[in-house]
Amino acid sequence: MTLRRAAPPKDNTITQALQGLSEGLYNLFARRVDLLHHELVDEARAAVHHIAFILAGAAVAIFGYALVLGALILLAYALSGRPWVAALVAAVLGGVHLGAGIAGVRRGMARLTQHKFELELSKQEFQRDRQWLHELQTPDAAIPEATPHPTPATRPSS
Repeated sequence: MTLRRAAPPKDNTITQALQGLSEGLYNLFARRVDLLHHELVDEARAAVHHIAFILAGAAVAIFGYALVLGALILLAYALSGRPWVAALVAAVLGGVHLGAGIAGVRRGMARLTQHKFELELSKQEFQRDRQWLHELQTPDAAIPEATPHPTPATRPSS
């Protein structure tokens, strides 16, 4: 006994329309997810850039601080021959560099917190999609007429 498939209905325009609609919605959703992914990657790169700037500045400041402080303390001791002068120079230099380091870190943190991590394109696209789907659900919505594909006879000549 051989099983035969039922012949597809000759008028399958509704099936084709539903299949086209589902493929269109799937493609729309897939494109929105891709857009969201790309925007998230861009925002993450921006955040990493700010954080790397802060860390690089802090490392350079610490190294420079140690070198300058050590050299000036040795110079103060060599010129005065008194340990208290070297200690006073160390305290003044330490305070200046500590203040500059704190100011730099605060500036970097302010830049990082001022950056708005908003996915503007995705937000706009999802709002348009939501509006479009809402318009599809309203029973009084006018159904736009499909524009026919240009045939060779109706295509504008270049």
